[in-house]
Amino acid sequence: MSTEDQFQNVLHSEQNTSQDLSTEMCISVLQEMVDALLILKSIGHWPDIDSDIFEYDTPEQRFKKEIYQQGNVSESLCPQNFSFITIFATNLLEELKHERSYLKFSNSVSTIQKMQLDEELLLGETSKKEIIVKKLQMCLDSERDVSIDKLVSSMESIGKIKDQIENFYIQSEIKINYLKSWENSKLEMQEITFSKLIEEITEDIKTTEANINQDIRVHEEIEIAMSEIIQGFEERVEEWKNKYYEKSKEMNEKLDVLQTKQNKQLEIIANYKELYAKRQQEIDDYKKHKIEQERLRLEKEEKNKKATTIQAWWRGVMVRKGFGKFRKKKEKKGKKKSTDKKEKK
Repeated sequence: MSTEDQFQNVLHSEQNTSQDLSTEMCISVLQEMVDALLILKSIGHWPDIDSDIFEYDTPEQRFKKEIYQQGNVSESLCPQNFSFITIFATNLLEELKHERSYLKFSNSVSTIQKMQLDEELLLGETSKKEIIVKKLQMCLDSERDVSIDKLVSSMESIGKIKDQIENFYIQSEIKINYLKSWENSKLEMQEITFSKLIEEITEDIKTTEANINQDIRVHEEIEIAMSEIIQGFEERVEEWKNKYYEKSKEMNEKLDVLQTKQNKQLEIIANYKELYAKRQQEIDDYKKHKIEQERLRLEKEEKNKKATTIQAWWRGVMVRKGFGKFRKKKEKKGKKKSTDKKEKK
């Protein structure tokens, strides 16, 4: 090993020893401080604090925890008392003894700083909200004054309405008394009028009874006269019934004779109708026969005309073409020469 390496090892060992000495000094100082704090805690009866206080929680989470654990919210979100300092120093002492570092301590410090920052932000928001609450309180006071004014006006209107109701009650009592007196007077007048009507009705009843008796007598006399008239009518009706029976019997006999004559006439008419139908059938058949003969005659004439035209046409064709008996005869050659000679001469 070279001298430089030895020198570096010595320096490194010296540094380690210096660090160990500094940590030991810190440990001894912290141990004395922790012992003193524990003595003060036992004397002052400080409350115990949970060890998870150095874990970061949002203000809402800490607020809920404090309400759940204590039932009320503390004045500060970070508990600043000697118990907090004691547990803080104890944790640092344990970390230095066992791990020879203070990483957890630095993390706890950063956590506390974050919590303090959150607390400051929360306090700022609460101050702003207090201002808003004051403004709302002022608005509430103004609205309360307005509502009180409205209430006063409504109470005044209610008083007026009560006065009107009392006046109405008084007027209604006066009207009711007036109506009662009017009804009593009306009843008295009705009694007077009814008594007069009863007297008039009794007089009318007496007169009607006299008229009824007179009508009964007249009715009896009329019944007697009508019975006599009815008896005379019945006798005349019986007489007319007998006459009607005799006349109807004669008329029935005449009707029987006429019915027999009518039946004979109907038989004769039926025979004539049958004969007429036969003759009419014969006439119709004859007409049909004549029509058929005329049709055949016309058809024959038409055929003859067409046949003659065809024959004439064919005869003309035969004549023009020289067919059949209309063929032209050929002359002999000798005869032609003789004729030529004759022409030359």
